[in-house]
Amino acid sequence: MKTVVFDLDGTLADTSGDLIAAANACFRDMGEGDVLDAKTDAGTALKGGRAMLRLGMERLGRADDAETIDRYYPMLLEAYGREIDTHTVLYPGAMEAVEALKAAGYRVAIFDLGAERVADAASALQNAVGIEADVTQPEQVAAGFAALGETPDLLVNNAGIVRFGAMEAQSVQDYIDVVNVNLLGSCFCAREIAPAMMERGSGHIINFTSINGIHPAPGVGMYGPTKAAMANMTQAMAIEWGPKGIRVNAIAPGMIDAGMSKPIFENPKVRAVRGGGVPLRALGEAADIAEAVLFLDSEGAKYISGHELVVDGGVSTSVMAHLPRE
Repeated sequence: MKTVVFDLDGTLADTSGDLIAAANACFRDMGEGDVLDAKTDAGTALKGGRAMLRLGMERLGRADDAETIDRYYPMLLEAYGREIDTHTVLYPGAMEAVEALKAAGYRVAIFDLGAERVADAASALQNAVGIEADVTQPEQVAAGFAALGETPDLLVNNAGIVRFGAMEAQSVQDYIDVVNVNLLGSCFCAREIAPAMMERGSGHIINFTSINGIHPAPGVGMYGPTKAAMANMTQAMAIEWGPKGIRVNAIAPGMIDAGMSKPIFENPKVRAVRGGGVPLRALGEAADIAEAVLFLDSEGAKYISGHELVVDGGVSTSVMAHLPRE
């Protein structure tokens, strides 16, 4: 039986409580009191401010009141003490990939923040091994692998965050947080387990990048640059560690109707525009990412290393399709 370790999330855990408090300030201004709970709603908080307002409005029986959400969103950001919103990225297809690997016979271990979140994730995946670890802290990464008690056959570096807003408006800490989680967190996990894989003479590492690392989008700060760096890191690791039996690859998701993108694509106009802009004329699904993970770790991909597999329906190569001659 193969063993796989997924690092699902390396974000700073205390931001969700702050965001919930800011959202409750908005609901109090509406005369409704505190609608959200810091303990039970932390998972939704990781999807960002609009998701928090939407959840609260649903509880008030006003799920379709988009006008109020739009009106209070700036107030939420002001109460949150930031000029930008925060999202945690659980990459589209990540949980589906974990479930697919379990179905394929893998023993699954999950690195995540917070004892309750670890327990919930492990329970949802039916007895997967849950290990509390912050990937930005090398000592916690080392302790996590030690707690696993064996050398995994596959490491999936999936942790990541994005800070939305103009680059000049983001704080120094925003820059530091994104680099620490997206780039260094993945590096720390790979660096920690690589020697054991080398000693065994085999192993595989998959880094989650993004089409934003290939063609950067505006308004996402250091997200694109860190994903581009991860792609280069993938190649560097593949070159250095290949002679010692380790394959290293990357997956770059495009516009996938899952994960943190799910709320975005609930807007019919956004869905139509983005889906229509993809050469295959459709958004990707979580299963598309899961299948990419399974393929890269399969016997059929044993000669593939140092490769970034782009799963985007062709959108990252379609620039000329959007610049017609007439």
